[in-house]
Amino acid sequence: MTPNTSTNRPLELEDLGRFVVPAETAISPDGTLVVFTRTETLNGTAHSSLWAVSDGSEARPLTSGPADSGPQFVPDGSAVLFLRASDGPAQVYLLPIGGGEARALSCAADFPLGVAAARVSPEGLRLAITAPVSRNATGSVVEEPIVIDRLGFKTDGLGWNAAVRLHLFVSEIASGHVRRLSDGDWNASEANWSPDGLLIAFTAAIEPGSDLDWTSGAYVLDVDAKMPLPRRIGQATSVSGALSWSPDGGSVIAVGNRAPRTGNAELLRLYLGTDAADASLTAALDRNVMARLPGLPRRAPDVSCRRLRDPLLPTRARLDAAARARRRWHGLTGIARRAPPGGLCPVRGVRLRACGLRAHDPAEPG
Repeated sequence: MTPNTSTNRPLELEDLGRFVVPAETAISPDGTLVVFTRTETLNGTAHSSLWAVSDGSEARPLTSGPADSGPQFVPDGSAVLFLRASDGPAQVYLLPIGGGEARALSCAADFPLGVAAARVSPEGLRLAITAPVSRNATGSVVEEPIVIDRLGFKTDGLGWNAAVRLHLFVSEIASGHVRRLSDGDWNASEANWSPDGLLIAFTAAIEPGSDLDWTSGAYVLDVDAKMPLPRRIGQATSVSGALSWSPDGGSVIAVGNRAPRTGNAELLRLYLGTDAADASLTAALDRNVMARLPGLPRRAPDVSCRRLRDPLLPTRARLDAAARARRRWHGLTGIARRAPPGGLCPVRGVRLRACGLRAHDPAEPG
């Protein structure tokens, strides 16, 4: 919350508009800078902008908003990719860290309904884009009348889905050339590039009847194939959200369960091109692993951090260390967060490195 001299009182409705929330963090490749989305309420309207902070310095604004989100560094750390929705549906922008104006990398001509997510390729030359598209023959967003032939016809906070689905595209940064990679009566998650830049991994409920049995799997697409077709990863039938690649490109990390069930979600390792069984990385954990931001499993840059010793095999104690590091991150950004009884915060995700799982701790040298 913003500073207030009267803090010893119950929370009131008017206080909700005074909260300032940091989220969607991106760490520079050299580990010296964190860019995050700062969301607040200004004049009764949600306002989000990008801010930057480094250890020992005050947070500073990078953009003025009012609808900037999803920051991520390009591989060489010279610029930040983000989404901006100030004049219509969100499009992809690139902002030089050293100063200068943000420039658009996508446009309404290619993405009339905007962009939901974008990920830059390992070599920094292409974007994997998840974007809403209309499956109507006319391209219109709304069917008249709306035809409902399966569950999931509405989305909380958005309303009727009608003929709109989320699908995958690849865009060349230099030329702006866009090519569609997927189609069908299903929604693709945010896509992540393989370490060699040849595949993108995502989750989707592609199988017939998935709306009835709540199944969703992990898939890869060959970006350069003339007719790319989704290829299944692992055996898990209840995973969702973004996937994270192992450094060797032989497996992905997913959030979910081996099969649909009620209870905590797990962190699963799914293997490509093999019949190896899916491995649960959090089987002994007595809490939920969240699939959505800010708890997405991601690879960490090469920064000073505390090692969680066994590669890809976290224990409760090691994940508790990740939770403690997260609380210290809240302290770094100026947002206080109390731990629940017992001194532990829910685990919101982990970060994956070549040497294993690590939790970045800004308060410790490594």
